[in-house]
Amino acid sequence: MAKEKRAPALACTVLVAAVLTSPYLLRRASLESGGPQGGSSGSSAANDNRSVAVPDPPSYFFVGNSEQVARRKWAATLQWRALQGMDTILSEPPPNYELINRFVPTSLHTRDKKGNLVLIERWGSVNLEALKEHGLTNEDFLQHYRFQIEWLWSVAAPKEDEKVTLIMDVGNVTMDQITPSVISFIQKRVLIGCEHFPN
Repeated sequence: MAKEKRAPALACTVLVAAVLTSPYLLRRASLESGGPQGGSSGSSAANDNRSVAVPDPPSYFFVGNSEQVARRKWAATLQWRALQGMDTILSEPPPNYELINRFVPTSLHTRDKKGNLVLIERWGSVNLEALKEHGLTNEDFLQHYRFQIEWLWSVAAPKEDEKVTLIMDVGNVTMDQITPSVISFIQKRVLIGCEHFPN
């Protein structure tokens, strides 16, 4: 099954320097350097005491939302990003990165005919139970996913108008794979994309 969506297409991996390309960090840098949102005036002491305004949301937060809702969702995303350490998550790969990739395979395959990045998720090869035998938890899987999605939209496709073609390969999926743990993992994974990367 294939579907095309504005980034990210997630149903509704590493360079330290790559962190600097994050659109979230660029917006923050614009504020701190006296950019369009923050400005700069007065003494340095006054600037130290000045409240820093929340940067404007990316344009895709306004799609299907009123300005009030878009700004509320953006503020919640900034809070979530701070809590999860998203602005520095690309500084090093998460523990067990290669191990998780083996049992939760996701591949990025250049671009399609329309110029969109192609992301393939092989759900028939997902084996969370095998990973748990290595002592890993659903939170480890989610941290792995947070790293991947930040890399995807900060490095591979950093522009707000970029699109991704998502291929969800569900061939060979069996009922034995659909456990409560897997369902919980999928729900939380999808929620990250829908709430914080709604492009």
